[in-house]
Amino acid sequence: MTYTAQTALAAAEQARERWIDGQQRVIAVIDVSGSMPEALTQTWADYLSGIVGVEVLTIDSQVRPYVPDTAVRSSGSSYFPPLIEHIERAAVQPDRVVVFTDGGVFQPVTPQNPALWKWVVVSEYPQDAERSLTGMEVLYAG
Repeated sequence: MTYTAQTALAAAEQARERWIDGQQRVIAVIDVSGSMPEALTQTWADYLSGIVGVEVLTIDSQVRPYVPDTAVRSSGSSYFPPLIEHIERAAVQPDRVVVFTDGGVFQPVTPQNPALWKWVVVSEYPQDAERSLTGMEVLYAG
């Protein structure tokens, strides 16, 4: 299946309605690993950065802040432990963390507060995400 900007936008709108609206401080994280189509990552970055109260980060093997109106480049591989550490060590904790990914998560993801974490997965192989995201709410889009 080919995922388009339209797919990405529909997923972001569902996530906003379900998990973002009504929250004071949300961290939206976009997986920018090499398996992620740039049409998806750029659409998510542009859409999410326009929502008041949402801080947008990108992750491959490193966490980076997204600078609005800049190009998102996909590279590297997905590795989420640095993201978990970054968020759990933050001085101010978010009300919600929403991660946008293709589900290529091959190691268990184990934040201290899994109820805080929500996942938007655009994938043909959701079983990979299901094994790694135990106990967290997942929205399968696409």
